[in-house]
Amino acid sequence: MKEIEARWPADAVEVMVAGEPRWVLARDEDRLTAGPAKVTTLLGPFDPLLQSKDRSLLVSDAARAKALWPVLGRPGAVLVDGEVSGIWRPRKAGSNLSVAVQLWTSPSGAVRAALAAEAERLATVRNAQLAAVDFAS
Repeated sequence: MKEIEARWPADAVEVMVAGEPRWVLARDEDRLTAGPAKVTTLLGPFDPLLQSKDRSLLVSDAARAKALWPVLGRPGAVLVDGEVSGIWRPRKAGSNLSVAVQLWTSPSGAVRAALAAEAERLATVRNAQLAAVDFAS
């Protein structure tokens, strides 16, 4: 505990999240009430956001949580406007990459286009050609 206290930021302030105390840097406190970020992205399976102990704050539905955090073969998460909205898995065959996306709500055309753009970036990073983005329900 002394080790933590010695390194604890002087500008950390306590905030309440789902009725429980948490800490945030004072300079970031206003961002908590600014509303969700308007972004659609694919989070990797081991993204720091998904490693939180407070998983129920991210995904409250037990079946969806089980799909996102299975014992083996963890998928990535689809983040839409600050909310975990589904899961995704890559499939590579030779130099082709396909991305299977399972959304928990019906996606708008804008969300589909944003996810296709994210899949294209993923293929580039993996030195592959994007073969397909498959949306399943």
